[in-house]
Amino acid sequence: MILLLDARAAEVRLPPEVTHSATARAFVASIAATAPGFDPGRIDDVRLAVSEAVTNAITAHQRTGSDAPVVVRCAVTEGVLVVEVTDRGGGMVAPDGRRLDVSDLPDGGLGIPLMRSLADEVVFVGTPGGTLVRLAFAFRIPT
Repeated sequence: MILLLDARAAEVRLPPEVTHSATARAFVASIAATAPGFDPGRIDDVRLAVSEAVTNAITAHQRTGSDAPVVVRCAVTEGVLVVEVTDRGGGMVAPDGRRLDVSDLPDGGLGIPLMRSLADEVVFVGTPGGTLVRLAFAFRIPT
């Protein structure tokens, strides 16, 4: 279900199942496509970065057995499209069970480097029982 939070923000709560990453991609693409001034050439960047964040969230939920929804919030403000993906998958955890912060993230996966290459800003925030990933995409004038 999509919730309109206000004139500039909306969110969708998704079951933690891989099939719902397509719903997240469609949701953020529709917000980006209708944001006045957002460069349509960046919509695929938004789609792909959000898909990676949502896939990571779903994987974390599956690892911990959480059936809480993955929340995808999208807001347009002051020339920036901001997407937040929040999970309840136990936070960023190393294979040995240690809780990680972003400086401890292991190399090897492509999702986080891909998000960082596509978005103008990527922030990871530990939350009680999970992680929030904030992706920011600055509006750009098509050339």
